[in-house]
Amino acid sequence: PREVEEAVAEAVLSALAESAQGDLLVFLPGEREIRGVESRLADALPAARRAALRVCPLFGAMPLEEQRAAVAPDPEGRRRVVLSTNLAESSLTIEGVRLVIDSGLRRAAAYDAAVGMSALVTRPISAAAAA
Repeated sequence: PREVEEAVAEAVLSALAESAQGDLLVFLPGEREIRGVESRLADALPAARRAALRVCPLFGAMPLEEQRAAVAPDPEGRRRVVLSTNLAESSLTIEGVRLVIDSGLRRAAAYDAAVGMSALVTRPISAAAAA
């Protein structure tokens, strides 16, 4: 997971440097990775650059009000980086997004016959699902 967080944070920083306009939507497998990338971006960006940017986590366990704030345009006109699970992939339209970065991973329930329970596992996204 740490390698994924590092790679995604680097991709976000690169996209911000290469394109001066539009919001970014970043797909990550879960809250842990979202928080990890959020922290890495906070550490990597200079204070002045951070002030002109709004990093918005977005995942299903967040309160609805925070989810709505994450998808709404920034009231101060700042550029947004929306760090989201794949819930935003099919169910939401986020205005202003011009760039998308996908980690290529998703979290899904899988049945483990050895213990007789389902558990969430992180798996690569199929090429068909990513298209």
